[in-house]
Amino acid sequence: MTTKLKFFGALAGLALASTSYAQQAPSREWVHCHGGVSQVPMTVDAAQSLPMQVIGILPCGSEVAVLSDAEGYTVNVRTAEGKTGYVANLYLTPVPAPATRKAIVSATVDNHVARWSAGGPGSDQFVSSDSLVESLTVDGVTVQVTLHDTGWKLRADVAVANDTTESVSIAPSHFLLQEVVPSVKSLPYQDPKEMAKSVSHGVLWNSETATSPTGMRSASALNVSYQTPFTATQTPNYLVPAQSAQLDAAKHDVDLTAVRHIHNTALREGAVAPGTDAAGAVWFERDKKADQLVLHVPVGQTIFEFPLTFSHAN
Repeated sequence: MTTKLKFFGALAGLALASTSYAQQAPSREWVHCHGGVSQVPMTVDAAQSLPMQVIGILPCGSEVAVLSDAEGYTVNVRTAEGKTGYVANLYLTPVPAPATRKAIVSATVDNHVARWSAGGPGSDQFVSSDSLVESLTVDGVTVQVTLHDTGWKLRADVAVANDTTESVSIAPSHFLLQEVVPSVKSLPYQDPKEMAKSVSHGVLWNSETATSPTGMRSASALNVSYQTPFTATQTPNYLVPAQSAQLDAAKHDVDLTAVRHIHNTALREGAVAPGTDAAGAVWFERDKKADQLVLHVPVGQTIFEFPLTFSHAN
């Protein structure tokens, strides 16, 4: 009996140790700059008393591991380089747990075109960074888009995730944005290199965001349902990297930095390998009167089509 008690006691001790280890596993958080702050100091002491004993500067969008949080003014963190210190908790935002990619019902493809429709197979929508995202999945490839009117250009944030066994190609210069209301016309793709020659940084990121259309007058011609009740997402959010980069870009106000951020945030032409994703910005010519539009995103041999609308105040 004594031997059994010792054995079970040892097992219980191992279980408690395992539980304790799991509880101590550090959580991950992003450095989230706001209030005009472009970088965040990390100090030796938790109180961050003056003069501050700064041991590191954390750039916006960087990731840290939280070692302990006494729910006070600061949090004890460790950087990716292994440096530890204290950071004001108001500059930290939890990193969402990695979404498990799961099989999603594929959208119907008609003559190489798949059309987003609210509640339709393979179609999803959700809010990310205060923007409504439309998501469309075809045979393991997911494309997600938002559209913004910056007052200078129209900017589409686009993510492509490849859960197939083969690479798929993307070429942003072949993306097509078509205005359908109040007039029918194409809004040409804007080459980032040409944009950088005449960029005005203030209009790159400040924007009005398009949403999913409700009752588009040309719905029958486009063969798409435009009734869009909000639904919770069933799809992982692949736009986070692009939106984080733009959040960082929005904190700078010099034209030279703006030029750099055009190149850094633009969606690149190339192949998306199996099990990976790519995200970035694609710009188009602007029509300030544009109300309802359709964005065409060719990926491989399939064109992903998204209806979008602006609700202009004036």
